[in-house]
Amino acid sequence: MFKRARLLVLALVLASIAAACSGGGGSDSIKVSITDPKDGATVAAGESVPVQADIEGADLATSMTDTSAGHIHIYVDGKIASMPIGDSATVKLKPGDHEIEVEYVDADHKSLDPPVIATVHVTAK
Repeated sequence: MFKRARLLVLALVLASIAAACSGGGGSDSIKVSITDPKDGATVAAGESVPVQADIEGADLATSMTDTSAGHIHIYVDGKIASMPIGDSATVKLKPGDHEIEVEYVDADHKSLDPPVIATVHVTAK
């Protein structure tokens, strides 16, 4: 009986450690959206285009040394364009059609599982 109790306690401890290492409940409750620019927008080529994200269900780091929360990565056409502190940045786009993605990542710049990404398509003229 005592051996079973120790095994149960060990199993509970290991489960707690696994949950803590995986960030708890996973990324299913975290949502990211891009509020600016809107999907399908036409923006000025060569000008600073504001990218504004909205994060629900997670905190954003408040400094580069803040390891208690994640942050966003902004991609343009699949290439990293910015890793801001906060929920916004600006990007410059060449004329043409572009895909802008915002991904919420952990403090170590790693994608969550499943990844938390929002995408918009814009045309720069």
